[in-house]
This record gives sequence, C-alpha cells and structure tokens, in this order.
Amino acid sequence: MGRYILLLLYIGLACGQTTTIAVFDLENNGLNDSEVKILNDRLQSELVKAGGYTVVERKKIDKVFEEQNFQMSGCVEECIIEIGMLLGAQQIVYGSVGLIGNIYTISAKLVNATSGEIIRSSDFDNEGSINNLLKEGMSRIAAELTGILFVGPTSEIVFNAKSAAKKAHRRDLYILAGGGSCLVAPIGIPLSLLFDTIGTTYTTLDTNEAGYIELTSVEQQNIYINAYKKEERNLRRNSIHGTQAFCIVLIMLLSFATES
Repeated sequence: MGRYILLLLYIGLACGQTTTIAVFDLENNGLNDSEVKILNDRLQSELVKAGGYTVVERKKIDKVFEEQNFQMSGCVEECIIEIGMLLGAQQIVYGSVGLIGNIYTISAKLVNATSGEIIRSSDFDNEGSINNLLKEGMSRIAAELTGILFVGPTSEIVFNAKSAAKKAHRRDLYILAGGGSCLVAPIGIPLSLLFDTIGTTYTTLDTNEAGYIELTSVEQQNIYINAYKKEERNLRRNSIHGTQAFCIVLIMLLSFATES
C-alpha cells in the first residue's frame, strides 16, 4: 500500500511540472552579431514571460557545446537536438534571422527534443527597419511557438495578467488541498488530479482590473484571459504538488525510520 501511495504521489508531481526548454542562438544571415545577441536574449525573455516553461541557462548550453567539441555555427538540426537531449530539455527552440533586400526576417521552430517532431513554427517579416523585430517580432514568435493568441505586442498584456493572477492566488488554500490529498490516500492524488482538470472552470479573473479594462479589443482581452488562466493554473498546481512533494519526503523518512 505504501508503494502505491508513493506512486500516486509521484504521478501527481509529474503532472505539475513545467516544460524544460533550451533556446539556441538564431542563425545569423547578414546582421551584426550584437544585434542577433539582443534578439536572442529577447526571445528567451518572451518565452519565460509566456509561462509554463523552465528555460535552460545560456551558460549551460555553452558548457555542453564545449564539452562535446561542437561549434554553434556549424551545428545543424540533428546536432541541436542531440545537445538539447544532453541538457535534459524536453523541447528546443532554434531558427534563423536575416536580411533579404530591405526585409528583415525571423523564422523559428519549437521541436520535441526526444522525437525531433516539429511542434510549432513561426515567421516574422518587417520591411525597412530592424526595430520591429525587437519591439514586436520576438513577442509574436514566442506567442506563436507557445500557442498564445497574438494581436500586437503581448509582453505588457501578459505581464499584467500574470501579475493579477499572482495577486489573487490563494496559496494557503491550495497548500491545504495538497496536504489533504495526502491524508486521504490512496484516493487523494487522483482526486487532486481531477480537481486540477475541473478547477480550470473556476477562475478568480476580475474583469474590473485596470490591466483588463484598458484593453481596446476583444483579441487583446482574450490574450489577457488566456495568460491569466494559464498562470492561475500553474500557481495552483505548484502549490498543490509542492505540498505533495513534502508528503513524499515525509512518508519516505517515516518508512525508513520504521524499517530500521
């Protein structure tokens, strides 16, 4: 019975984890290296803002390249996927940025690091100026790769939505729910997973929040709502499953103490 409880707790924890993602430098086709570095940093930042992802640090990627004696400039798709797997990433992002005539263009792909399957892809073109690649292009790329509805720059809208969700989150309530699921084993964990699914129909979203009221279109409001609910669910899952993790440690310690 003890092993069964531990297995259920483990399943609950697994369902609460974020996706680990490795973001590789965009291939440079005609821009200054400093410009591409700024665009790379912005893409990584926008993916973090999207929520639900744990982004691998740049220095860890560089370290693996160094250990494997690979060069980023000559690393093709198979090489990038191999590096992603070595980093423990579940998904990877790679692509290119360049200039054709007077059109600046970015292409990026989100790929399953295990199977190599392309999950989503995104492109952005801007004529005449590189400025919009930074101001709008990277947020659009990140939104499309993560499946968030995009209409115009999303950074501020998503930030406001996530901030409002964090403010409204009842952490103590969901910690209590996580603890309660441990106390009613073996049905507690399945019930918590069921709550995790059904709970998405209940939201603390307040359409009177300043960040929502100032939005001028239905599309922007949908971006806010989607980002709010995604952050809300992540906060709930982290609170519940974080408490369940504590339960696992406690049960294992008690089990070891009993056996000895």
